[in-house]
Parts: sequence; structure tokens; C-alpha cells
Amino acid sequence: MVRTKILPTGFSLASKSAKQKRLLELDMLRALAIIMIVIGHTFFFGTTPLFISAIGYLQPYLFFFGLSLFFFVSGFVLYYSYGRIETTADMLTFWKKRLIRLFPLYWLALVSIFVLETLKIEENFTHFSFSSVLIQLLGLQALLAPRFINSIFTLWFVGLILLFYLLYPVILYPSRDGSHLILASFAVILPFVIMRLAFDIIDFRFFLYYGIFVAGILTCKQGAMYKTSPKPRFLYIGAILLMALLALINFSAIRGIATAASNGALFNGYGYFSYNPSELPLLITKFSLIILLNMVALLFIYVVFIAARLCVPSISRALLNLILIIAFSAYSIYLFHGQILACVDVFVHHVFQLGVIQTDIALILLGYPLILGFAYFVQRGENNVVNRIRNIKKRSAQ
Repeated sequence: MVRTKILPTGFSLASKSAKQKRLLELDMLRALAIIMIVIGHTFFFGTTPLFISAIGYLQPYLFFFGLSLFFFVSGFVLYYSYGRIETTADMLTFWKKRLIRLFPLYWLALVSIFVLETLKIEENFTHFSFSSVLIQLLGLQALLAPRFINSIFTLWFVGLILLFYLLYPVILYPSRDGSHLILASFAVILPFVIMRLAFDIIDFRFFLYYGIFVAGILTCKQGAMYKTSPKPRFLYIGAILLMALLALINFSAIRGIATAASNGALFNGYGYFSYNPSELPLLITKFSLIILLNMVALLFIYVVFIAARLCVPSISRALLNLILIIAFSAYSIYLFHGQILACVDVFVHHVFQLGVIQTDIALILLGYPLILGFAYFVQRGENNVVNRIRNIKKRSAQ
């Protein structure tokens, strides 16, 4: 892979020359996010008590901060790539491109889960019924949970990012500057609050990560992370503030809230902090927890963003290539890592019949490279197919 040029301090994200360059720090954040999520899910396949306890304790942080990174980077990259949507045709083109990149691999992942369920390689991975299958095929988990589907056992991330993709042009279209973008973001979310209160739909993770997604868009629009050169003292100050905030709030409380938030049970009727529609004052109090979690997440993102910018100039080519491969494959890794870990787990237990410690070591040494290799192959293949279709359409249009 070719090492790309780093954008200078104070660059203009709206300029065409800037858009031709790659932001390596975003690749680092995306790679870190998917690594955190894969490590967190390894918990479900571990056998060693110490291994299970260690990952089990870290799991809420891995999931919450990893997903926060994903949604922030998604918002940032969307504005970086599609900073201007000025007509209805622009909106339709954007939606078409996003849906084409989102659904084919997602449907393949659903088929693989169904096959594993049928073969009993992985049970209770998800729950299949006619309504559940239809909702998942259409990517409507985040829209219709919790009333019509339990989104804990689905590829809920896809349903949520699909909602954000659908809303992005609506937010951007009327936004001439940062203040307009913030106002548009608030206006867009109000119907979802009403639907949640009136009909008990909209997965609450939508509200949890929506602000982080918008923060990514706004950060890119304003060039906020690039107004000054990164300095180690920024990293130290941010890390100290993050630790102080976590300590002030109480580590155990944040861990409990993050646990509920990461699995979608924060405000749903089937989990933590359940509520009745009549308990509106209590619900308002719970909404304040979202603001608190967003503050913690954004401070964490700031710290790792600064750390990534500081590391970029000195990173080795080999490590950079690995990071770029992981970042490129991140979506496929998310879709297929659970299925691959399940297959490796069955293989290790039934073929090798190792002890508990050796089993966990084999799971990681076999599973992680297989996840990366398979995901990269699938993502590269999907890219090639999409590019060929585009080329055919261009030739036919000439």
C-alpha cells in the first residue's frame, strides 16, 4: 500500500485538494474501534476464568468506546466525502451509494448466521421468525425495536447506521454553517423522540450514539481537530480529564450504564432502567444519562484522536499497512467476526481437545488472523464487484 500524505494543520475540509488526501488517523481510529469490539465479543467464547473475568470487566468499555469511535468516524468521513448535498438529486445519489455498500455484505452475514443456527454450530446467535427475518432483511431493527424485535440478538449496528445514513442528507441539506447544522440535528431527532414515547419503537442506542455521530460531522465541518498541531500536553490533559470524569462519576456506575447501553437495554422494557410511558419525569432524568455518556465518549475520542495524530509521523510502514487493512475491512470484520469465532471455537474444542488455557490461546491465534483474512477477502471482492458494475454502467452511458 502507498503511504498517503498527511494533511497539514489548518487545512480546509471543503477544498478539493484536501479531499484528495487520506486522513490516516481516522483509519487508526476505525481499526482501534473494531479491535475493541472483537476483543469484547471474544468473551463469549473464552474458557479460562481469568481470561473471562478480565474481558468481562473491560467489555462494557470496549463496546461503548469502540462503538462511539465508529459512529464519530462515520459522521466525520461522511462530511469529508459528501460535504455538499444541495439538491434532491444529490440526496438520492447519496442514499443509493450508501445502500449499495451496506446491504450486500449485510445480507451475506445474515445468511451465514442462519447457516450456523441450522447446523447448531452457534445457538441463540439470533432469533429467527418470519417477522424477525423480514425486519432484519430490511435493516429495520433500530427503527422497530423494542416493540417488534429484540435488537440485542441482531446485527443492530447495521440498522442504526442505516438510520444515520438516511438522516445525514436531511441534516446537511439546510445547514449553511455549524449553528444551522446543530439546529437541523435537533429538529431531526424530535420525531424520533415522539415515536419512542408514543409507540415504543426506536432502539435507544439511536439516541445514545446520534449525538456522537453528529459531533463527527460537526468536527469535520469546522476542522476542529486540525486547527492546531497535536502536542503531547493535549494528550496528557485530555487523558487526565477523562480519568477524573470517570472517577467523579464513579467507575462502577459508568460500567453499569455502559453495559446496558452497549447491549441496547439502557431504556428498553426488557433490560436496565425500564420505564412506563407515564413516567415522563423519570425518562427525562434518564435522557440526562445520554448527555453524560456522550461527554465521556467524546473526551475519549479526543484523547485517541490526538494520540493517533502524534503517532502518524513515526509509524512504521509495516504497521501502517496492517492498520489500513484492518480499517478497510472493519465493516466486514463487524459482520462476520462472531461467526468465525464460533466456528473456530467448535473446531478447537472438538478437534484439538486442548486444556482451557490452550483453548483460549488457540482461539485467539487461529480466530483473529482468520477474521482479518476472511473480512479483507470479502471486502475486497465486494469492492471489485461494485467497481465493475460502475464501469459497465459508464460504458453503456457513453
